[in-house]
Amino acid sequence: MNGGKYDFPRKLLCGYDFIIRSLISFWGRLRFLWLCSIWGIEYTGCGRFIGTVVLRNTRRGKIRLGRDVVAQANFRMNPIGPVCPCLLDVRPGGEIEIGDGTGMTSVIISSGRKVAIGRCCKIGGGAKIFDHNYHAMNAVARREKCGDTKPREIIIGDDVFIGTNAIILKGTKIGDRSVIAAGSVVFGLDIPPDSLVRGNPAEITKR
Repeated sequence: MNGGKYDFPRKLLCGYDFIIRSLISFWGRLRFLWLCSIWGIEYTGCGRFIGTVVLRNTRRGKIRLGRDVVAQANFRMNPIGPVCPCLLDVRPGGEIEIGDGTGMTSVIISSGRKVAIGRCCKIGGGAKIFDHNYHAMNAVARREKCGDTKPREIIIGDDVFIGTNAIILKGTKIGDRSVIAAGSVVFGLDIPPDSLVRGNPAEITKR
């Protein structure tokens, strides 16, 4: 039909977009090396920090990143969830480990003990992973501004897919190749491999 006359400008725009994405990716690798060196982060291979990526690593905390880890908050690279930054927050005594090939968009991970994420995981835009409550459950302790004194580690296996806006709370273990549906709230579950989990509170709906 008449669509042929738009092919040239469309190809031109696609070429422009490809060049911009390539430059963003290259700059993301440089930022990865720079930020890791500043914050004392251990890594086994160069990854990418694209867009607004924030790192908070205390002296008594640790962040370990595998090869080709991607953390991003950029609409051109992934349109889902770039309205908030990607944040890796380690509190005193906390630890974050992320395996080879794992990618995340606008994800907030905060650790007071340990958050371990396996290889080749995909974590969707706006997801949040906390192994502590930030504030104490006791009202008196909250008035005294005491933090959560009982963090519990989170273990996420290999090839896990966590959908957009899902929330993973302390004490959760997710088996390999499992899928956490978008918007789910998972608290303290021990999820077997190859499971489908969804809902608030989340339940295992399929194995």
